[in-house]
Formats: sequence, structure tokens, C-alpha cells
Amino acid sequence: YFEGDNAFIDFQRKQATFTGKVKLQTPNYMIGGEKITLDYEANQGIIYVGYVQSNNVRFQGDLIEKMSDTEFYVSNADYTTCSNCPATWSFEGNRIRAELGGYAYIKSSFLRVNDVPVFWLPYLVVPLKSERQSGLLTPEFGYVNNRQLFLSQDFSWAISRSQDATFTLKNYEHGGLKPMVEYRYVIKEDSFGQIKGSHIRDTVFAGEKRYNRYQPAGEQNRLYNRWSVKSYDQYSIDKANKFQLNLNLVSDLQYPKDFSEEFKNYSDPSLENRFTYSHFFEHSLISFDSSYYTNLLQGNPVANNSSSVHRLPEIRFDSTYQKFDDSPFYYKVESSWTNFSRGKAYDDISTYVNANNEAQNYVSNSRNDPACEKNADPNCQLSEDGVYNPDKDIIRTGKRFLFKGSLRTETFGISDFMNLTPTLSYNEAHYLFDI
Repeated sequence: YFEGDNAFIDFQRKQATFTGKVKLQTPNYMIGGEKITLDYEANQGIIYVGYVQSNNVRFQGDLIEKMSDTEFYVSNADYTTCSNCPATWSFEGNRIRAELGGYAYIKSSFLRVNDVPVFWLPYLVVPLKSERQSGLLTPEFGYVNNRQLFLSQDFSWAISRSQDATFTLKNYEHGGLKPMVEYRYVIKEDSFGQIKGSHIRDTVFAGEKRYNRYQPAGEQNRLYNRWSVKSYDQYSIDKANKFQLNLNLVSDLQYPKDFSEEFKNYSDPSLENRFTYSHFFEHSLISFDSSYYTNLLQGNPVANNSSSVHRLPEIRFDSTYQKFDDSPFYYKVESSWTNFSRGKAYDDISTYVNANNEAQNYVSNSRNDPACEKNADPNCQLSEDGVYNPDKDIIRTGKRFLFKGSLRTETFGISDFMNLTPTLSYNEAHYLFDI
């Protein structure tokens, strides 16, 4: 495909000349420039003040010689893989020999960042391959508040067409070395997954008060193994049956905050680990869902998870609107049954009255202080009297049944700008408590 302001084509010699905002598009690359002369039988040509782009690879120059369908020579050249324009970074050289699907050989090159030359290399070889391949990725460096500088190096392993992995070594100026791994796979179009893991013997965390205040005297300032496992996996047996698994596992409750680049939802009050099985009918869906939550709102970063309430399980049945035979009426059903589970079925509640005679309820603790957990008091322990008091104590577990039935008519218009759909809904809710 050719595009330009002017074109002269010699059909006998199989040659063409295009001028003015010229573009040449092939299945593998695109060429643009002020002028292109082309021998389209020999597949050779010259591009004046132009560029060649293949996927995210782009090189440009004052004069580009097209030697074949994949080989180009570029004078006063510039090479980049940045998708923004102008490019954030690029390599500039006197001359580039580029082989699409192979490599670019750049003589006397400058690395330019935001069009500012950073350093010079006498000779540089860079890949121009669009397919996935194994190898080292560009190193990453940066700065984080309590860990100062960090340097990260990735190695990408293209295992096969349907799976790959990335191995990372990330070293913090304060904190130590953190190995990381990420594995991705695709079984078929709607069956795929991604698993991430990391580990660090954290010297920063081991010396901090937020951790040591909860440790016995003889175990303070010990290096602590911090780790995380995150995954999302989806598998479809067929169009009617689907499994989904989402994991967010951490060694301690403050890992998501300290390494927020791994947990984009680090400010959430909890981490969700969820498993779902769904069965699709023609006009309805039934699903079996379970969620295990990790409570992050605790002062002790290595506290147990006894305060969390989980959905184990939840069963749902929902339908789309279906028509009653040949009548103008449609019906729809939404329903769910949920079991809320925790080790202890209720919280013992105490009341604190301040100097202004204002009452404040709080979960009973050994210090009789409503703020001891908030103040990260290591001696603040939950206390129980062993008796459920229906006037004060709060129920945390039980079973809930929800039902909603809807009936509507066909939509009709009352003017050119308004449609009406009369709908009648009925809601029912039942709760069963374990105490």
C-alpha cells in the first residue's frame, strides 16, 4: 500500500517515485519520508529524510537505502523502541546497518535521553526482533524512601509460544538482595495464568521498632524472611464451566505497604484469596465462591489472622430477563446463600466513658483501653468473658440468604426522547446466626 502527494510509476522498468508525505505499508513494516524511489520488482529503494518502523522498532535518518525486504542502511541515523513521539530515548549514529528480524549495527553511537546525549559508544549491536526471545532486559534503578537506591536486573526466559518467565535480582542499598520470579502461561484462549513470588532477608525491617516491639527480648533485631506469592489463574473446561483462583499471600501484614510496587492495592484493609467455580446456562448462572481474607489493620505485623471474617462459601444463582411465553412480561431472579466464617462467632465489647461523659464501644482487651491497638501497644491482647451479651457484643459469623425477583414489561416510548420500562421487584433477606 502506497500513499503520497505525488507518484510517478514506470510499469516497464518496475520502478516508482513518490514525493510529499510518503508512506509505504507492508505486512512487516512501514516506511515514511519526504521522497521514496523504489524498484518494486527487485524490492530495493532509497528513502530521503524518512523512517522505517516494524512493530515497536523504529529507525530514521537523512538517507535510507533499502537493500532487500529486511536489510537497510541508514545515514545520520537514529534508532529507538519507544512508542511515544518524540522518543524518550534513542541511539544516534553516523551509520546504521539494520536487519529486521536480526540486529542493528550502529557505528559511533550516542545514547540520547529526552534528546540530550548521555554517553558515547564506538560500536553498538541491538536486536530488531519482534518475536519473544530469552535474554537480559534493560536494568532498572531508582530510589525508595527508607531503602535509598536500588538496582534491578531482569532475565526473560521465552520457554515456548504459550509460556514464559522473568527472573529478577533487585538489590536495595538498605535492605539487601531480593530475588523475584514471575511465570506466565496460556493454555487456550480463555485459560491462562500468572504467578509471582519474591523473597528478602530484610535488614531494614529487622531493626525497626514496629517489628521489634512485639518480639521477645531475645529475638529482637533478628533478620526476618519476608516473602509474597501472588497469582491469578483461570481455566475453562468448556464454554459452560470456568474455574478462577486469585492468591495474595504475604509473610507479614506490612509487606504490601513496604513493597507497594508489587501490591497496587496495598492501602486496602485486607488481602483477598479467592476461588470461584461458575457454570453458565443459556439464560442463567450458578457459582460457588469462597474468599479467605487477611486482615491488614493490625499493629503487630506478624499477628495471627483470627480476627478476619471469611466467605466460606457463597453460592449464587442469577438469571437474565426471560419472557413469559407470548406475553409482554419478563422475569428475572437473583439469589445468594453466604456463610460468614471465623474462629470466634462474636466480639466481646466493652464501653469506655471519657471526661465529657461520652461513651465509646471497643473490642475488649487486656488494657481496657480503646486505643491500645491503634497505638501499637504490644501488651494489648483481646480478652474474653466467655459469655455472649446480646446487648453489647457484636456477632461476626452467620449465614445469609438473599432473594430478589423482578418483573417488567416490554419497553415502550412515550415521545421521541423518552422510553419507559415499568418494573416490579420483590426482595427477601434471611439471617441465621451461630449463637
